[in-house]
Amino acid sequence: MLNYSIRGFKSMNKKEKKKELYEMIRELYYNKVISRDSRRSF
Repeated sequence: MLNYSIRGFKSMNKKEKKKELYEMIRELYYNKVISRDSRRSF
């Protein structure tokens, strides 16, 4: 997924880049939150 993003990044326009970056950050954030919560509940 990350490789695809880096490869496709150069061909994207600014709007698409911003959206892609936002999605990636949101995904990383949710993964961190979920893993933290699951650790706490066990």
